[in-house]
Amino acid sequence: MTKSFSIDHTTLERGFYFQEEKENVFIYDFRIYAPKEKKYLTPLENHTLEHYLANYLNERKEYKKVAIFPYGCLTGFGLVLGVRLLEDEVVEMLKSFLEYGFNNSLIPGNSIYECGNPATLNYSSLIDILKVIEKDLLNNNYSFTYLKDTH
Repeated sequence: MTKSFSIDHTTLERGFYFQEEKENVFIYDFRIYAPKEKKYLTPLENHTLEHYLANYLNERKEYKKVAIFPYGCLTGFGLVLGVRLLEDEVVEMLKSFLEYGFNNSLIPGNSIYECGNPATLNYSSLIDILKVIEKDLLNNNYSFTYLKDTH
């Protein structure tokens, strides 16, 4: 079974979680919304955030990005990086990402040649979700833990 399916999503909070290490890559779970909140990213927020996260991590070689993938449940993203991050490094990465998003209105990959559906990219939607992330960071509303099997 996929490791994330063994996590009790009814107790999962907003946060950035180390999920597991596999073959020298580190898998993280970045939950913008807790599944139990029944609040979800809109398709515009989700798709635009995916483009920004992918581009941001590609530009910062220190994270050794392997992949990012949005969750179908629209509560966050999975990230596969080549480095194990400590909590303070995650906080710094998220702050840097927020600055990157707030200051770059040109959406990466925003053309039919670079994206299968650029009509679902929207900078103002990105700003809305960046404000949610920023507020949670400022209020220390994120959990930073290792995800453990709970079933």
